[in-house]
Amino acid sequence: MKKVELKSKTKSELEKVLKNDIKKLHDLRFDLTFNRLKNISEVKMVKRGIARVKTLLNQK
Repeated sequence: MKKVELKSKTKSELEKVLKNDIKKLHDLRFDLTFNRLKNISEVKMVKRGIARVKTLLNQK
């Protein structure tokens, strides 16, 4: 999700996005362990998304 899109969300919406991203990262790591993940860079993108959301939550 883009930074501009995240800035327009409320704190509760950002917490929901964070929870979903953490769940997605967990699933990606599980798939990576069992060699089911085709695009390894997706893990990196999800981690960056989590960092963006956490940064915005700390600012609010």
